[in-house]
Amino acid sequence: MRAPYALIAVLASQPGLAEELRSAHLDTPSVHVERVPAKGIQPHVRRDADGSLHLVYFVGSAKGGNLTYEHRTEEPGDRLRVNSERNTAVAMGTIRGAQFALTEDGTVHVVWNGARREGTSQSPDAVYYTRLPTGQGSFEPQRNLMRNSFHLDGGANIAAHGTEQVVVSWHAAPTEESMSAQDRRIFVARSEDGGQKFEGEKEVYGKKSGACECCGLTSGFTTKGTFLILFRSATKKDRGMWALTASRGFKSFKGKAVDRWSIQTCPMSSAAIVSQASGSVTAWENDGQIFLGSLEPSSGKISRVKAAPGKGTDRKHPRVAVNLEGQICVVWTVGTGWNRGGTIAWQIFSSKGSPLRSASGSETGLPAWSFPAVWADDTGDFHVMY
Repeated sequence: MRAPYALIAVLASQPGLAEELRSAHLDTPSVHVERVPAKGIQPHVRRDADGSLHLVYFVGSAKGGNLTYEHRTEEPGDRLRVNSERNTAVAMGTIRGAQFALTEDGTVHVVWNGARREGTSQSPDAVYYTRLPTGQGSFEPQRNLMRNSFHLDGGANIAAHGTEQVVVSWHAAPTEESMSAQDRRIFVARSEDGGQKFEGEKEVYGKKSGACECCGLTSGFTTKGTFLILFRSATKKDRGMWALTASRGFKSFKGKAVDRWSIQTCPMSSAAIVSQASGSVTAWENDGQIFLGSLEPSSGKISRVKAAPGKGTDRKHPRVAVNLEGQICVVWTVGTGWNRGGTIAWQIFSSKGSPLRSASGSETGLPAWSFPAVWADDTGDFHVMY
């Protein structure tokens, strides 16, 4: 079902009407489902302060394709190619594709792993970045931010705060000779001028934890400006999730294990962070099940951990949205694998993290290499794109 963009625009311009509708809204929100435009995959969706939608998704060959951007107000907008060099984005592996963020001035910032070199099985060491400043008709030429780290594999991530702060993070080897997952480290590249310039990446964490080679990491800012990272570790006995919190000024990072997972191989997983005034909501995978928790930035501890209802055996790639009532929608994939699609499923939780009755569902037909996106509108309903 196509999202009611005209309604969203009206509500954004009439706050009183939005509040009236929210008060009359049923306890259990509805979930509206739609497919990615243009037969694309790997959708990412963000709403801005005006209520309009920004979409980034992948089209083309999974080994080397293109990223498309749309800005939707009342109707779907024009489609822009994100990458300035054709076929330099990759979807294979599910977690190496695009991530994007918005600064408060409306600039769109996008980051992605470079596509594999033609005729080889290796990806280039390239974390590409570009941006679309407000009012500009095309994205700037893409830039490689990876300068002094090696053997990129799992997907990079990007987060923004205010109008100037943009942070790109990834995991990689600190030297060309470092080949094991236990040797991998978390790197961060920062811009303090809205993406015009980035400092060289700095190793910020990983000596205790390592980093799972082909898992994605995720990052975000709290509403107060604290920077967070959620990533999968890689020690000799454990591949559980870790949460990192940056100190003020990014002078240091504090890390804390979220859970344990006693496996020796990479599960090719991804996770989610969504920040709101009351704290940061996180979701991740462990042994085929999806877990939801609340991250406390000052301690790095994740509390109020809840598992998605039902037996989880092959659930992956959770995504999270929170509506104005504090209700949480978690959506994930079921049955996906290497070059294999599957199903999407979702569950709505209360603001306290309890699953709501009759607030779950599923949809078949998820393409290979893809995952869903989810967001909330001003009525409290949720929208899922896959």
